Amino acid sequence: MSQITSEQRATGLADQVAERLRTRGSTIAVAESVTGGLLVNHLARADGAGQWLRGGVVAYASEVSTTCSRCGRGRS
Repeated sequence: MSQITSEQRATGLADQVAERLRTRGSTIAVAESVTGGLLVNHLARADGAGQWLRGGVVAYASEVSTTCSRCGRGRS
């Protein structure tokens, strides 16, 4: 028996997300930090990504992540 690699597992999950988004007519955008863009990379490679993937932002440095996580929130 062959083992499923983490790459294959991630691709399979991205394909499942893609199918659900297509079925629902929904879109997705992601914000990442320590994953360094891996999530949006897998999503972008799924079939039909141009129809449902809005994009992604990678803010890796902690000071950037903190600043970006406040973006879009109401002013205090």
